[in-house]
Amino acid sequence: MPRDARLLIIATAFAVPLHAAEYTAAGRIGTSGEYDDNVRLVESGGTSIAGASVAPALRLGYRTPDVTASLDTQLNFARFDESDYDSNDQRMVFDVAKKTPRNELALQAGGVRDSTRTSELEDTGRVSNRAVRREDYWIAPSWLTYLGERNALRFGASFHDVFFDSASYTDYTTAAADATWLHILSPRTTLKLQGYLNRFEANDALDTRSDTAGVLAGADFALTQNLKLSALAGLANVETRYDLPPGAPFADRSDENVTVVDAKLDYTQPRWSLSFNVASQTYPSGDGLVQQRHFARASWSYRISELATLRIGALYGKNESVESRFAIDRDYADADVGIDWRITQSLFLNARYRYRFQDYDYSAGEADGNAVLLGLRYEPAPKRWSR
Repeated sequence: MPRDARLLIIATAFAVPLHAAEYTAAGRIGTSGEYDDNVRLVESGGTSIAGASVAPALRLGYRTPDVTASLDTQLNFARFDESDYDSNDQRMVFDVAKKTPRNELALQAGGVRDSTRTSELEDTGRVSNRAVRREDYWIAPSWLTYLGERNALRFGASFHDVFFDSASYTDYTTAAADATWLHILSPRTTLKLQGYLNRFEANDALDTRSDTAGVLAGADFALTQNLKLSALAGLANVETRYDLPPGAPFADRSDENVTVVDAKLDYTQPRWSLSFNVASQTYPSGDGLVQQRHFARASWSYRISELATLRIGALYGKNESVESRFAIDRDYADADVGIDWRITQSLFLNARYRYRFQDYDYSAGEADGNAVLLGLRYEPAPKRWSR
């Protein structure tokens, strides 16, 4: 081998180690002003608030050819003229994944400490007359194993512990497990068959426990290079048990069957993108029971210029108790339109208008609210280094 070739190989080996690790750090900080004319989203006697928030965030990453890990930390400090709605919120999520030729192992663990001012539109719909602390801690491992060129199995599990700092809401835990078979039918189509189990336990006087077992079938389609569709549909059985005193006026057990659907459509173009999701699924609730939520969600972004991007989002949903004897049925909507303006390479100005609506079936009136936000965000380029 020529001497120059040997030197080139040696230099390349030292310049790019076989298992080089890459580290990343991405930070940002934002500040915003907000006005909301009905923060509690009630029919009458609503409370308007005005205030400001500061939201720093940091994401740390680690990557090798077979291992990735990240730690994402987000904080939000909000102060309002109605101090009952002040809050200091935190979100921290740790992800780690390892790949081998035939397997992918992953683990996510995290925690969110927010308040009912921001968490309840899609759950109970009740904000309360103050920002009630809500905490959600979880862990979720998963394992994907390839059975050949066309088949794979994915196993997942999760555990959540949710706590509210108010007796008006119900603390609960959930434990879930699922198994999914994937079959590559063609380069553009992957079939999926999934079975899952969920256990919901409410920390209430009735010691409510609900077990959900479901089966779903569907597929992922890459219809074109820019258009992707994912769809699952099936049935689930929800069995609920209560510890009732003797002579209670209703049964201590219920057994309900529900239809479950989840369909997503994503379409991208060089200057704009559209995402649409329609679903009917069961969820745990701070009302102390299992809900079925039917909803449609859409988001659209359009790059007006190199400096400005228009964003529009919309959500319409209907929540109902899986057990018809509980009167919590509610329609709700959430829509927003905003614009992001790049002032410099790292500094962004954003303005946003938000509209919310809800209507309880057991109430004669409707509630709606309007909010306006104006913010500034500093987001420098991520730092990268390797060793």
